[in-house]
Amino acid sequence: MESSLYLMSYIFYFLFETYVLYKIMKVFLGKPKYNCEWVFVIYSFRFISGGLQFYYMPYAWLNLIMSISTLLILTVCYGNTIKKKVVAVVISFMSLIASETVIAAVCGICNMNISAEGHNGNEFSYIGMAIVFGIIYKLIACFRKDDNEVPIPKRFNVIIILVSVMLLFLVSALFLLENVSKSVKVISAICLLLILFVLMYLYDLMMINYSERLKAGMVEKEKQYYYKQIEIMRENNDKISRFRHDINNHLYVINEMIDERNESVKNYIQRLVDRVDNTKVYSKTGNIAIDSVINYKLSKAEDEQIEIRVNIILPPGLDGFTDGMVTIIGNLLDNAIEANRTVIKDRYIELDIKYKVGMVFIKVFNSYDGELNVCGGEIKTKKDNKELHGIGLKSVQSVVEEYTGTMDITYNDNQFGVKIVLYM
Repeated sequence: MESSLYLMSYIFYFLFETYVLYKIMKVFLGKPKYNCEWVFVIYSFRFISGGLQFYYMPYAWLNLIMSISTLLILTVCYGNTIKKKVVAVVISFMSLIASETVIAAVCGICNMNISAEGHNGNEFSYIGMAIVFGIIYKLIACFRKDDNEVPIPKRFNVIIILVSVMLLFLVSALFLLENVSKSVKVISAICLLLILFVLMYLYDLMMINYSERLKAGMVEKEKQYYYKQIEIMRENNDKISRFRHDINNHLYVINEMIDERNESVKNYIQRLVDRVDNTKVYSKTGNIAIDSVINYKLSKAEDEQIEIRVNIILPPGLDGFTDGMVTIIGNLLDNAIEANRTVIKDRYIELDIKYKVGMVFIKVFNSYDGELNVCGGEIKTKKDNKELHGIGLKSVQSVVEEYTGTMDITYNDNQFGVKIVLYM
């Protein structure tokens, strides 16, 4: 019975520790670069190998080697710099050591014996270390900014920390009771640990939902912003069209009024007429919203001496896609213009939009300086204010997912490209 209780408490400790390690790695290294199956296999390897070693060969020096080596193996799941991976391993290992130190101190204060025959700890030490490890993770989450696109209020983490501290006191008090059998103590402590795990898991689900709602709100605000822009652009286009028509008429009248001897003036007026007539229109699909955002953004790009290469073939009847197309094209062109500002020469933007058999293909390629801020397999903004910038690609991704489409990002030393397929 004693060995079964010990094994049970150790298994639950190691399961909880593995979950918390996954969360700590995510804080420092972002999302794993592999799919869920591979991540599960790698974390399971640490759980099984570490558990077998610790149970059958619980030597302090071997524990140390196994802990560090398996933590290093976990970093294989993540696409990040060696420096950040080392930092994540060091923080994780120090957190594990800190949890052991805290529990040793608690046992010393309470005069509790945590030695078990042939092992380095007993049931209380494992349950206590798991709770303390969870507290340390939440403290890290409070002070270490996560790679979420939206800021998460710290009060949520503080609540979990307070609950964890209360559970640690309950577990400590439970093991100090003399008139309660050991089996009841261990099972009760494991139940309290499970409660903490459920709370943390529900907290994570709530944070995912909270983050998604905030991102959805940002996307919706962005759509409203683009539509306001489109309304302004539409009004300006109407005014410009009327102005072009009127100014041409006036120029023709002035041209007729000038004496034939003023040939240079007549030539100058003719050049003005030609210039007004040849104002560039990049998109004429018949969809006012899409045409407006493309013409506005590309005109802005050309004003900044960026070479424009355009190929747009779209039918006019894409009303159901207008919202998504405006958000996607607007964000991609904004990003392309911003990227070109860091390039000294050979600046360009290529925009290719086609419709084919119920699918819309969008390609945007542009020059850039070759420097990207890639974290956790995701491209982040290089601007200082990350809460106000860097959501462009995320907004595009959200719209693509909304239309069950696909998005592929490619880049080399001087060109950045985004390919999108939307299904009607």
